[in-house]
Amino acid sequence: MRKYLIMLLGAGILPALFSCAGPRPIYNHSTDGSWQQLSLPQARPEYTIFALGDAGDPDTLRMDSNFGTLRHRLAAAGSNSMLIFLGDNIYPAGLPHPSEGRRKEFEAHLDAQIAIADSFAGRTIFVPGNHDWDEGHVNGYIRAREEEKYIEEKMQNASVFYPEDACPGPQEIPLDSGITMIILNTQWWLHPYAKPDTGICPYGSDNLFLNEFENLMRKNAGKKVIVAAHHPMESQGPHGGKFPVTAHFFPLREFNRKLWIPLPVLGSIYVLFRKSGYIQDLTNKRYKQLQQRLESVMEQYPNTIYLNGHDHSLQYIPKNGVHYVTSGAGTESSHVVKHKRLHFGYPGRGHAEINIYPGNEVWLEFYRTDKSGKAEVLFRSKL
Repeated sequence: MRKYLIMLLGAGILPALFSCAGPRPIYNHSTDGSWQQLSLPQARPEYTIFALGDAGDPDTLRMDSNFGTLRHRLAAAGSNSMLIFLGDNIYPAGLPHPSEGRRKEFEAHLDAQIAIADSFAGRTIFVPGNHDWDEGHVNGYIRAREEEKYIEEKMQNASVFYPEDACPGPQEIPLDSGITMIILNTQWWLHPYAKPDTGICPYGSDNLFLNEFENLMRKNAGKKVIVAAHHPMESQGPHGGKFPVTAHFFPLREFNRKLWIPLPVLGSIYVLFRKSGYIQDLTNKRYKQLQQRLESVMEQYPNTIYLNGHDHSLQYIPKNGVHYVTSGAGTESSHVVKHKRLHFGYPGRGHAEINIYPGNEVWLEFYRTDKSGKAEVLFRSKL
């Protein structure tokens, strides 16, 4: 009886504590407080990348608060800039064929994101995620192609959705004379159903894809290289297999942050399942193969930036000379577990900005919308 009373008491106290506090930034010992003393260079950036992932939620109220801040930032940017959507552009399962019902409803998810760039002088790019591929189910390839076709027609631009034709890539996008982006379709690697192969894609096999990635990294040695994809290679969030103690007791919060319903046994089962190799998590064998191959190449080229979504948070993790940046908090939010390797984490909505200055000096910033509706810097660091 005593055990259950303690459990009930905790179930009442914890929701009150966490729901009132709201999301808080996480810093490690080397960045806590010190980042606020840093200032961006006075020179104008040679190139700026605005990164937002997992922005395909149908809840337009949540979209508006975050999107409004980003739209304001974009309006002040010059032509030497890019807005990149890092996948999961339509929840829950991509864009249905026109013959299917509710097509217009899901088109609206994309329209809201496209509208952000209305007054943007730079370039806009969309990258696919697992939800765009029918949430990893049988119609994934078809729905990914539907989304690509719709975005290109809506924006009247055939160079806006990468990699093209639902291929794995890698696709090289020169941004400036000394800056290159390499875009990967990581969902292609993980997708267990029909997907394009070498009959459609120039690098439509595992080995061809990995070999070409290595070739592009070698080709661009000496340049600033940003690798962009949906899936993280490093993460202190749920897709990295990291869970706080509260996940064992309140597992429904992994799907809705407001559901403080105590389910201690089911919670532990859920965490165990996620740690045992779910295909969309880094604990999965095939996912880990991709991680190991990509990281082994990137680590040969110090100061490479790997930019991703997937986890619904903001994170910065430097590892072995590579800078791992997660910006997947477009319309959703999920937990981040503190660790010494995590230089910054934020379990709330926001976006990332990467500024590249003369001499290849690079700065990373994370933003959220404050209570007054203005952009608030959460963290900055020289990379």
